[in-house]
Amino acid sequence: MVQEYDFSPPVAAPAATSGLTVTLPGCVTVGAPGAPLLPVKPVRLLLPPGAEFSSVTVLRNERTRLADLTRPPAPGQRQYPLSWEGPVRDDLPRPEIYLGQGIFPVDPSSPARVYRFRGFPVVALELHPVEYDFGEQAWYYYRNVTVAVDLRPALSESADPFFANQPEDREIVAAQVDNPEL
Repeated sequence: MVQEYDFSPPVAAPAATSGLTVTLPGCVTVGAPGAPLLPVKPVRLLLPPGAEFSSVTVLRNERTRLADLTRPPAPGQRQYPLSWEGPVRDDLPRPEIYLGQGIFPVDPSSPARVYRFRGFPVVALELHPVEYDFGEQAWYYYRNVTVAVDLRPALSESADPFFANQPEDREIVAAQVDNPEL
């Protein structure tokens, strides 16, 4: 099972703290406290009936350097509850990342996981279409990312106890996944 994702060029703006915040249409911008704040694309793929998840391969294609962008990504910030009354502190960039010479993020995606939604099996992961090279002080993005999910026959024919096979369930699931045609 293969799904393609196309990305338009990202938009960069100075961050409130330090560095740049880069946004990409169709993505959410996230980062752990002190780690680079980067866009990620949530992926939700419905598995076909009678199949189980085996593995996933993510291929990033058409790597493009973002000219004139050299400032590093802004660091992610910890979240505070609205009721917080203590001091709010900015999280500083983590030295083990920001003083390194490598590319962040290292992997093209988060690890894949499988969950069931209304009895339907769904593969979930987050794509990383943007990266920052700390050695070159350069931003890159990928115009296209291919997600290939390897499947195997289901080991059990027994139905999920939460699978009711109702038309309204199929409609709700179809609105939540990237491949509703299944």
